[in-house]
Amino acid sequence: MLDQAAQSALLRLARQAIAQVVGTSREPPVEISLEEPAAGAFVSLYVDEQLRGCIGQYCTGPTGLIEAVRRAAALAAHDTRFPPLSAAEFAALSLEISVLSELRPAGPEAIRLGEHGVRVSRGEAAGLLLPQVAPRNGWTINKTLAVACRKAGLPPQAWKTPDTIIEVFTAQVFSESDHRRDD
Repeated sequence: MLDQAAQSALLRLARQAIAQVVGTSREPPVEISLEEPAAGAFVSLYVDEQLRGCIGQYCTGPTGLIEAVRRAAALAAHDTRFPPLSAAEFAALSLEISVLSELRPAGPEAIRLGEHGVRVSRGEAAGLLLPQVAPRNGWTINKTLAVACRKAGLPPQAWKTPDTIIEVFTAQVFSESDHRRDD
């Protein structure tokens, strides 16, 4: 588990990576050191409480989590599902980071919505939903798995077939708004 200082550092790092992408950066690069184990990280961008980008990266190498957050933040500013984030939107931007645990195989009956994120895959096709997505949308397990399948480009009921792999993970989720309340 990341402590408050590490969370704040990752949030600053993500914000700076986005600032560099949209051309509003005036600060020297944030330098942090972490040795926390993690499988990956997602950075979600919100403007006026509306999702504006969400990209994940797997962790690799000795600076895995730091680089995963830096890359995910920069890529989220240009998430192809949305118009590129503009410099004008940067001031209204709020960030959320999800640090992912390792994936583990699970059947639908083992999924605990709100605690587990879900990854559904078949061959090269894969769709991942963060743990907070299903509760925010009021989804059941069946609906969550169907959405993950569609995200993977699979038919919604593909999760019911034996050649489709269902995996779960947990995530430590923190946001800038959490840290503003704690300050």
